[in-house]
Amino acid sequence: MKRLLLVSCFFASQAFPNSQAIVPSLPNFVNLLRDADSMTVYEGLPHQTSEGQSRYVEMQKKKYFHVTDTGKNFDELFYERPLNVGEEDKVALDTLFRIHSPCVAWTGMKFCGGFHADYAIEWKRKDVRVAIVLLCFGCHELVLIYDDANRMTDLSKDGYESLRRILSKYRQERPPYTRDVPLEAPKPEPVRIPPPEKPLPTPIPPLEMKLKP
Repeated sequence: MKRLLLVSCFFASQAFPNSQAIVPSLPNFVNLLRDADSMTVYEGLPHQTSEGQSRYVEMQKKKYFHVTDTGKNFDELFYERPLNVGEEDKVALDTLFRIHSPCVAWTGMKFCGGFHADYAIEWKRKDVRVAIVLLCFGCHELVLIYDDANRMTDLSKDGYESLRRILSKYRQERPPYTRDVPLEAPKPEPVRIPPPEKPLPTPIPPLEMKLKP
């Protein structure tokens, strides 16, 4: 058993020489947002799977934009018109990231229909994006995109509750949640068989055999 552990550790060290590649450090929002001078919040379109029909309708009639990272690991859609977030809530959101980071280490894939950004918060400096975070309240996850990098983390319990409490009151264009229901196949009407044009012939009675005495 000891030899097996040594061999496993050796191969792990060869395959993953840099442990940071496996467990990346959490984002340092204090440094990242140090030079940002504005913040904007956007609302995500309906969920791509559970609200697929509603999402398709919204894409046909509303203006939206894509947010992708350099490696195109994420491609999320947001309504073009920013949310009209109150000043107190803006300050609370900005403070939450600059002072009380809402992130904890990512725990892996969640089996809840896939990551879907309910909201995006974007920071800029002189109209140039500094960073943008995508928030998925279904998976309790956060994706940070900045420069040519991206980082996925889980939301801490307090971070999730604070963000949801602030943002859930802002629903500007996204329609109410309606789960897609598969359409039932139409039931065929019963086929009526017409009666025969000519009456069926009368069956011939069986012949009776009489034996001679």
